[in-house]
Amino acid sequence: MNDISGIWQRRNSSASDIYYFTDPEKGFTVRAEYSESKLRTANSISFIDYRRHETATEKSSCRIKLSSPAMPESPDIESGITYSDSRMTMTFVRRDIRRLLLITAPYLRLPSGETGLKCDITLQEEDNLENKVHEAEDGTEKSAVIIPMEAEGRIFTGDRIEALGIDSTGLFEWRRTYGKGAALKSLTAAAISSEQPLPLGILMNENGISSIRKEGGVREYGKCSFIFPDDPLSAAWQIKEENGKMQFIMSPCALLRTGNGDEVYGVFSGTIADGSMETEIKEAYGFIRMPAKEKGK
Repeated sequence: MNDISGIWQRRNSSASDIYYFTDPEKGFTVRAEYSESKLRTANSISFIDYRRHETATEKSSCRIKLSSPAMPESPDIESGITYSDSRMTMTFVRRDIRRLLLITAPYLRLPSGETGLKCDITLQEEDNLENKVHEAEDGTEKSAVIIPMEAEGRIFTGDRIEALGIDSTGLFEWRRTYGKGAALKSLTAAAISSEQPLPLGILMNENGISSIRKEGGVREYGKCSFIFPDDPLSAAWQIKEENGKMQFIMSPCALLRTGNGDEVYGVFSGTIADGSMETEIKEAYGFIRMPAKEKGK
């Protein structure tokens, strides 16, 4: 017999697990998303090429079987998600502090002109880094971003097989929305720098808390303002924290359209104040997400 409460929750909620991993040496990011909403999945695998300033995406969807396992209620529990059809395969597994990703898109036409993408990747979290779950005040939404993660593994593009560079990093975004929920309403940015002895995660938000995440904990900052051109790829973006403790410039490279809003990928540089010390970041790779209301601003 089907669990009626589970059926009700699935019909009145949406869920997304999104993984990103970036190889700065080779100049690319891979983004893989598995989402559920209104008893359908919406899945995508994207390749962002910083050097060619292009993106490529494979999309697929299907109706959810009520008997299939529900997506995990927490980003921290051991879990597994698998989706497969003729266009793509995605398997996401969490074990201890590792996240194992197997991603294939055999017909994806890459910016390089090659056809086919396969990734066998392990992302490792910091075992002493607190992963906070953010909850909406009205109880309609929970979300978490786990950043930075070390990334290792192999990627197959066309007929080539390559190992990820030693400075490769990952990011995991987990979101659960209950009832009608609310659409994303603010500009947000996420970037990872590998210049430090260990990766440094940078999260910036227009209407909420911003933070720097590194081994040893999380340091919180205030809201950030974003200054950008009408054409988001035509000129650099400026990002400033309200107390002047974070200042960044993002040089845009490519635009990716997603169901959660347009994502502008680029290279960040700037400074971070940590008490009396100031850290210079020369090169961090990441993206800025633009909700629908911000387009053409």
